[in-house]
Amino acid sequence: MKGKSLVFFLTPGTKIPRFISLQDLNIVKKRKKQFIILKIKKANFGPIPSGLVVKMPGSSLYRLAFYFENTLRVEDAQKRILWKNFYYCENCHANSAIPDGIWKNGKRNTKCVKCGKRWETQLYQI
Repeated sequence: MKGKSLVFFLTPGTKIPRFISLQDLNIVKKRKKQFIILKIKKANFGPIPSGLVVKMPGSSLYRLAFYFENTLRVEDAQKRILWKNFYYCENCHANSAIPDGIWKNGKRNTKCVKCGKRWETQLYQI
């Protein structure tokens, strides 16, 4: 499968793994107040039970890159959301949401414990 450009939105203070940061020609890193933006050219990724794995350009291995609690969302170059952290509240920027109901038609309601905001989460297919 051919890699595509991916954009990772990470929580502040997240360490970029060495196998990613060494490929300085393939990555662009920007720091914002609420998150870190990491753009990787021609990469692949996938979720595993403990976090997200990334396959860098020129590599044949997927390696654990980020834990779920440190990753807010992953987008492609066209800004389509490929993966999203269901527990991240965009209102107060905290990983403190809890499910508020059951999955129904690939959607469920979620509520932030910290600020009380409610929103609907949706399953994304990679």
